[in-house]
Amino acid sequence: MHCFYLNGINQLASVFPAEKADLLGGLEGIASLAKSFSPSKALSSLNSNPESDRYLAILKSGTVFKAVIQKFDLVNVYGITSYPGEKTVKELLDNVEFKAEDEGNITITVYDREPQRAANMANYFVEMLNNTNTELQVQNARGNRQFIEERYKKNLTDLATAEDSLNYFKKNME
Repeated sequence: MHCFYLNGINQLASVFPAEKADLLGGLEGIASLAKSFSPSKALSSLNSNPESDRYLAILKSGTVFKAVIQKFDLVNVYGITSYPGEKTVKELLDNVEFKAEDEGNITITVYDREPQRAANMANYFVEMLNNTNTELQVQNARGNRQFIEERYKKNLTDLATAEDSLNYFKKNME
């Protein structure tokens, strides 16, 4: 993930999704390949970048928004007194823009009265994106490892059962 930062009241961070090194990305690639055959995604997946979609989903998640609101004390910054959770999220949504560009990068634009806070917020969105994405990849790798271990053990059991059956068959044929 590569990031670029600009100065001004409208702070912009641009994130370039990393490319996959292997052909299918292990079991994750197979799962995403299977999902791509879904009729509801047939037309929308033609011009969509799954990695950019994943990054956008992370950026727009409640977890990331709550972290940004808490870190920058946006309830007080925005002067929200009633229904702070809902209204602060709505205000933040009005002050931030996430956009997947045709080139494959994602831009994060933050609007704020204070340029430094806007820059810090844009940087923090990128930091949260990186942390959350890393955490999800670790969880995915752990799940894949556990799945492969279980399949391996099952295959050993099946092989032992097949050997026993073959030996039984041989004894009865004599």
